[in-house]
Amino acid sequence: CCAKKEAMKLTCSTADLNRALTIVSKAVPLKSSLPILTHMLLSADAGRLTVSATNLETAISMHLEATVETPGALTVPAKLLRELISNLSTDTLSLTVEKERLSITAASHSSKINGITAEDYPKLPTMPESGDYINFDPSNFSSAVSHVSFAAAVDESNPIYSGVFICHDNKVLTLAATNGFRLSEYKLPVVDAECPYFEIVIPSKTLADVARILGSSAVPIKFVLNDSDNLALFESEKVLITVRLLGGSFPDYKKIIPASGSISAEFPCVELYEAIKMSSIFTTEISDPITLVLANSGEIKISVNSAETGEHLSSIPATVVGDLTVSFNQKFLQEFFSNVKYPKVRIETNGNTSPCLLKPLESDVQFLHILMPLKINE
Repeated sequence: CCAKKEAMKLTCSTADLNRALTIVSKAVPLKSSLPILTHMLLSADAGRLTVSATNLETAISMHLEATVETPGALTVPAKLLRELISNLSTDTLSLTVEKERLSITAASHSSKINGITAEDYPKLPTMPESGDYINFDPSNFSSAVSHVSFAAAVDESNPIYSGVFICHDNKVLTLAATNGFRLSEYKLPVVDAECPYFEIVIPSKTLADVARILGSSAVPIKFVLNDSDNLALFESEKVLITVRLLGGSFPDYKKIIPASGSISAEFPCVELYEAIKMSSIFTTEISDPITLVLANSGEIKISVNSAETGEHLSSIPATVVGDLTVSFNQKFLQEFFSNVKYPKVRIETNGNTSPCLLKPLESDVQFLHILMPLKINE
């Protein structure tokens, strides 16, 4: 994976290197039984420096332009290198490797960091030059991920629930996530794809990092599935992110999605979110209930009643069919409205113990969210 063992000499932009270190650091573990994994790999060849890191589940590599006098490679402690480079104010800096030490020179500053030979670093995956692929629009992909990743389980005791299910079928990508009490599903059409049907599960936190890192890219994100190594690869501009897939079968979530509900309400998204945030001030635990009362009179009442803190009541205008009093986990409500921003949302259900379906009133958006109500003792 590397060039010459103990030689490297180059000049590069301080800002470019700092940005690369910030992005690649997402793949550096805080602690590891393998000390070299807390290092970053620096490798230089004609006209560029590549910064890489891996925790053996996720690998990130980023290229930056450099004037390379001598190609070479070395691994250096990630935290120390990041702190040093982020505090340099010079436009450019020089990197030189001699005998497993990295010398950094920038104006009046000179540092030497002890490294480990690049030959000991794990071999990193590379993007294949040909084969099946999907090209995503970065902004659309990032939006799709933000619609679903928050619904995954935080607790990793059942790993499959901490992942995002991704299915490709005839140039439509379906993303879904659930923790057993809520569910998000988003369908993303893709224009440029040469790829057969597949179903995979990617760790939710990792996929959110992919979306954050590549979501503002100026060129499409290339996605490739490496079945033999159980990897998903995402590449855009100068960044390559490789993710190990989660094993196991994702739950058959389709069966809990209600076809329709006899009780419904349409309401302004921002107004309900503001009311929920006001009510949550009176909750003491993140799982405390907030109660919604849907009334045919044309409003939704949002309330919380706590023996410890007191009570709060808000109301917002809504188009309501039927009457319903239903309670939800306040954290789940807040996370839905903080991640899903549309002018108006519709809620449908068949009762206060049935799954509640939430979806935007935007005709061109294929998104839905399911919330399970809380059972409240009267």
